[in-house]
Amino acid sequence: MSQQTAVRLKSDYAELVQLENRYGADRRFTSTERSDLADRYGALTQVLSVGAYEDGQTAQTAEIADGRAEFERRVDAGVSARRLSRTQGTRLKSDYAALIRVEDGYLRDGVISASERSDLDARLDALDVRVGDTSYGGVTQTPRARLDAIGRALPSSGLSSAAQAQLRVEYEDVSHLEAAYAQLNASPQDQAYLEQRLTDLETRTRIRR
Repeated sequence: MSQQTAVRLKSDYAELVQLENRYGADRRFTSTERSDLADRYGALTQVLSVGAYEDGQTAQTAEIADGRAEFERRVDAGVSARRLSRTQGTRLKSDYAALIRVEDGYLRDGVISASERSDLDARLDALDVRVGDTSYGGVTQTPRARLDAIGRALPSSGLSSAAQAQLRVEYEDVSHLEAAYAQLNASPQDQAYLEQRLTDLETRTRIRR
């Protein structure tokens, strides 16, 4: 049994004890209450027997935390190859540490739901893009091409009208920024800032590169 499953099992058992106390507050149990308690206890016993929950949730492991050393190795390689500045490398490591904290928060109850895992994957993809050593579909897109893809994806993103309106304002801002940088010899810091803004838009528009 994983540590996360054990944490969840203890939490569920504590909730069962509380439920039993509520049912027995009047010093008696109805047949429905006894049946409910027995069913819940049986379900926990089954988890204890097989060592896992069977509710469609993803494997309860700290996958982001486990990958930290490899991620930092990739960042260091990028800095050594001068593909990343030292400032970019430091920021990437800091953002990865922040993502680990998000994962820790999701694991507080011993489980990671499908929506939480999807959020973690999207954030990790965005960091991978910023490292710049991962090929997505074997094609390197220009900032302008990425902006065009964001513009096409926004209407069918499933976001609310208010969210789309906010993203449209940010999209126009980044478009102006891209156009200005295209006319100049943008510094590595400027390029990193543009990359960060593009990746943020892609993540929030639900584009998977």
